Amino acid sequence: MLPINKFKYIISWIPVAILMIIIFCFSAQEAAESMETSQSFSDTFFSILFPDIKKLSAEKQAEIIESCQFIVRKAAHFSVYGLLGILTCTASRFSRFKFYPLISAGICLLYAVSDEIHQNFVEGRSCEFRDVMIDFGGSVTGIAGIILIIQLIQKIKGANYDRNKCI
Repeated sequence: MLPINKFKYIISWIPVAILMIIIFCFSAQEAAESMETSQSFSDTFFSILFPDIKKLSAEKQAEIIESCQFIVRKAAHFSVYGLLGILTCTASRFSRFKFYPLISAGICLLYAVSDEIHQNFVEGRSCEFRDVMIDFGGSVTGIAGIILIIQLIQKIKGANYDRNKCI
């Protein structure tokens, strides 16, 4: 059996690998299939957020959804890479890397660049610097968020420890 630290180390990187595989699979979609996937997501998203959209004509619905398509796609990129930042930062911390936030950011940046290069070889897709920056921005936001949460938890634990010490 693996020592607990080695077990944590291995287990913590599994979600990172799974999310990277999911991102790779979505990036491997040709342009038409990718648009169809995001169109389906947008339709569902808008019908939940704006139930009255179904009262509009099909033409007007399509116009509204199409006008928001770009924002929805980029927000999805930002969010998924935010999750990647959280998972990578957590795994790096469990791995006891000295500068785990920087290492996490580096891993996410390299993956964002490789993802865009990969898309360049997929029919109808392209390699966009803007997308690398959106992905990396999401990663950095996720990393910053999880670090703040970790620090808050440590502060609360420290406060509880000090209270118990006085008793």
